[in-house]
Amino acid sequence: MLPRWLTCWAVVTAVLLSGCGGSDESAGEIADSTWDVVILTDSMGRYAGPLYAEHVETANDVEVVIHDESEDGLTAEALLDQLQAEDDFSAERLQDLVSEAEVVVYAAQPSGLEPGGVDLNCGLRDGAFTQSTCDSDSFDAYRQVLEQIVVLIKRLRDGQPTIIGAFDYFSPRISLWAEAGVYDVCLTCDSLHKQAMRGAAAAQGVPIARVWDEFNGPDGTEDPVGKGYISGDGTHPSDAGDQAIAELLHQLGCAQTP
Repeated sequence: MLPRWLTCWAVVTAVLLSGCGGSDESAGEIADSTWDVVILTDSMGRYAGPLYAEHVETANDVEVVIHDESEDGLTAEALLDQLQAEDDFSAERLQDLVSEAEVVVYAAQPSGLEPGGVDLNCGLRDGAFTQSTCDSDSFDAYRQVLEQIVVLIKRLRDGQPTIIGAFDYFSPRISLWAEAGVYDVCLTCDSLHKQAMRGAAAAQGVPIARVWDEFNGPDGTEDPVGKGYISGDGTHPSDAGDQAIAELLHQLGCAQTP
């Protein structure tokens, strides 16, 4: 029997147009036979990003050079700083990579942007669930920074055809929320978190892979551990989880980001 994620995606990958998963548009303006793929994520995308790059290579019949710039605990603020800093060798190196990249994937955490410095941890980092109250503006600053990240990526590309993609986060320990008495508050916070990520991407014309929906279910009632998507550390994606994220990114297609 095929694994669950493979069975699900076999349906949506049945039609591949212009070499791109699930899209009726292609990046036809990218004439180069070698594409640079830059991965700007935290550790959640460390292995999924390169797997996605393999999809790009195969689907578009190009040679891909992967630049895996994933970083443990990468925050949106830190990524924004790296994309705009001057007179900093490390930042300038990253900016040069982005300026030459036909494909860029990004995802970053909200740490440091929460209102009043509130810790919104609901088991993403560890099993210690923090009781936090989130409202509709809790992630406004985060959303604004995510938008600025895309603005800078586009600026660095200077009008060259570029495929920009993003993914939202999942909650690995959602099955423990009820027992810990934090289900309602964590579901609210995580829902607002993903809405901020999706809203920022939509505002900049960037398609976003809905990892939360695949891992946790659209209504937050599904356990990614039971699906085999979580590794032994209880936090990061397993091999199957990495592959599922890569498939989701692949299904965004390869239309040029406006």
